[in-house]
Amino acid sequence: MVYIFPESILYTTKEKYITNSEEKIIAELSKANLILTDYKIVHVETKWDALKYTSIMLEQISAIEVKYYSRPLLLLATVVLVILSIYLFAEEHEDVGGTLALISAFVLFVLFLLFRKSFLVIY
Repeated sequence: MVYIFPESILYTTKEKYITNSEEKIIAELSKANLILTDYKIVHVETKWDALKYTSIMLEQISAIEVKYYSRPLLLLATVVLVILSIYLFAEEHEDVGGTLALISAFVLFVLFLLFRKSFLVIY
């Protein structure tokens, strides 16, 4: 169930999402905008000027999975550049090319780690 609230309650506290007086907050993931209570999971998302509120009762959840999305081509390019740098270092007078290939491989590997994302999927 999805609710759209006006912007006037955009900056509200987490306690306003608790509907039951006996409900307690177990955990809060501020980076993912998730609130776990002993009755439900609440996700609050802001898009443009609207607030999207999603609540799932714990009784309705059958499984939770963490999926990862990455860019394997960056990792493949990193491996190719490392092999190229090893080959260039083995050649005489190619230290500059080997160093550039190794630095490029390092940059691509860092980009691979930065672009890797994880998603929480609730079934």
